[in-house]
Amino acid sequence: MSIINLDTGQESQFKLFPNESSLTCFVKLMDIEVIELVDLPDDYCEIVATGTAMDSVGHIFKVQLQYSPETAAEKDQILAAVQAGRFYWASGQFSYVAEEGMLMYDARCRELSDEEAAGVIHVFNINEHSGGLAT
Repeated sequence: MSIINLDTGQESQFKLFPNESSLTCFVKLMDIEVIELVDLPDDYCEIVATGTAMDSVGHIFKVQLQYSPETAAEKDQILAAVQAGRFYWASGQFSYVAEEGMLMYDARCRELSDEEAAGVIHVFNINEHSGGLAT
């Protein structure tokens, strides 16, 4: 499938593998981006939270949490719930895109408590620096 950026004309190729599988992992969010979409109602946007994740066996990989709120209230609720620089437990349906890593759709997130985060951060750092980032 190809997508053309309407501003630059640049064409990007990607493969999307939708499935009924779900992924549950720990996520360290690095960036949150709100993308206003052209030719759609004013309240509609995409929210993309990028970071790295660790699955139940300790693999570290790139992840994007993607949300499609349809109202300003939904947008505000998502932006209040996920913030860059924090650790979360996340669960949701996913697809894999070679250049981007795992894409999770409308993932349910819960911020880790300080106690939970301490253990996760320790293991996350060991795994991230010992084996590199899986793509």
